Amino acid sequence: MVSKRFYLKGNIQAEPLVNNWYAWSMLISPATNAMITTKQHHRILESYTANPEIHASSAQKKSLKGGLFVENANELEPEFIKDFLEQDKQNRAEIVALSQAIDDLQKLIQEEAKGMSLESLYERIPEPLQGMVELNYDLNNYPSFRLIEPLFYMNPKFYDKSLQSINLCHLNSDDRPFILSSPRFEGDNTVNLQIPFDSPLYEKLFASKQHGLSLEEVEEILSHAPNRATKAELFYSFFSEKPSYVTTEANTIQDDTIRVRYFGHATILIESQHCSILSDPIISYDITNGPDRLSYKDLPDVIDYVVLTHNHQDHILFETMLQLRHKVKYWVVPPSASGTLQDPSIKLMLTQLGFKNIIELSEFETVTINSDSRIVGVPFFGEHGDLNIQSKLAYFIEVQGHKLMCTADSRNLSPKLYENVRTYLGPIDTLFIGMECKGAPLSWVYGPLYSGSLRRKMDQDRRLNGSDCDSAWHITQCLEPSAIYIYAMGAEPWLSFVSSIAYTTSSEPIIESDKLIARCEEKQLEARRLYGTEVISLGNSRKK
Repeated sequence: MVSKRFYLKGNIQAEPLVNNWYAWSMLISPATNAMITTKQHHRILESYTANPEIHASSAQKKSLKGGLFVENANELEPEFIKDFLEQDKQNRAEIVALSQAIDDLQKLIQEEAKGMSLESLYERIPEPLQGMVELNYDLNNYPSFRLIEPLFYMNPKFYDKSLQSINLCHLNSDDRPFILSSPRFEGDNTVNLQIPFDSPLYEKLFASKQHGLSLEEVEEILSHAPNRATKAELFYSFFSEKPSYVTTEANTIQDDTIRVRYFGHATILIESQHCSILSDPIISYDITNGPDRLSYKDLPDVIDYVVLTHNHQDHILFETMLQLRHKVKYWVVPPSASGTLQDPSIKLMLTQLGFKNIIELSEFETVTINSDSRIVGVPFFGEHGDLNIQSKLAYFIEVQGHKLMCTADSRNLSPKLYENVRTYLGPIDTLFIGMECKGAPLSWVYGPLYSGSLRRKMDQDRRLNGSDCDSAWHITQCLEPSAIYIYAMGAEPWLSFVSSIAYTTSSEPIIESDKLIARCEEKQLEARRLYGTEVISLGNSRKK
């Protein structure tokens, strides 16, 4: 007798959480977690408990999405949030102290380090950071410090895996609270599983969409629900008796063709008979309303390489990555500026979260796939507010002689760069370029990491901008693609909880990308702005 199998449904949302906040990369790294917890999360919740009506009112205004207010305010009782906040400050006193210590260290070196030896300052480093940082100067005698990042993960006071969990629920629309400002709690329609992100149970759970789970395996996963007795019926409703998807010819390449499929935003799947490469994966769930889309069921059984361009929440999304981990062979990531607060190591982070086979690729280094396929790291300028952040990389991808480049949110700050890229890599066939040319203010991502407040003029001047028409056109002229696709615009509705973007015809990125399309068409180049889903024909390749 064949035992019953349980298959996770394709519309079950799985939100990873750290201490009841959506788990994005800056909440994984312990030092940045401390700064964001005290300078953003606590302040948002203090504001909410003082004026819940303002938060509820703001949540109704679509134009304010992405602002620092509790978007799911109508679901939360102020007294509950007040208690949660007070307990969090008490239970995570070490994190509060770490945040203060980083601020105090910044102040110490700015006031005391004037170009002379730093040795005498080591004994004055705040206690939580003793033995965890190295003091240094740059060649202009500006002082700074280097975090010994692995030590922070090794300290359970700073990196507490027991705070990691996942919320499961049925998802019927793309409308979700914004991730940076709205805490998540277990509700009537949600099951919270307190499973650390490095657990192999995630592979079992998400592979079950196709392969199923035994009753014993379902019960093992359910045992991690704090409210197991009252949540069992709801949890079992997340499963079906039939697979959510099966392998079909549509998901495999049968001949020597190369297929490129667009899954939304910066997610491009490049497939040949011999390899598959996926960029910046953010995959939609199976939702029947809204625009057409590809979802998890449209992915191949095995993904050879996932390439990650940079450490922003709309390009590294653990919600998707945890669901793909069981089928990905290699993860390709850029290296960081080792030990800087604003640039935590992606490789170290993924390793701590249980990801395997991580390739840290530097600029112009190559991952050789086979004799006619490779991945090359390409410099990525811009979109990071002029901060010293090195964990950003565009990718030159060659598959069977066809040359593509995924530039994500690169901005052409130094036109000579792409002339150098052309000299080294030659012309390309297909260019994917982001044109979110009016990005968020610097403080939107990095504000909590500053020891003081950013001046508004500085904050606005150093926005996280991608390419405008002139910038993108120069890249096009240098690289000579025959097809240009504008992507990474954050426009799809299943991205709104991450990007908070809602374009109109008068939005600057739309105007600038329309101008680029018109300019390309004048030169008889194929060009269009991608949205939703698309299968792209690569045309004729430039053979070596």
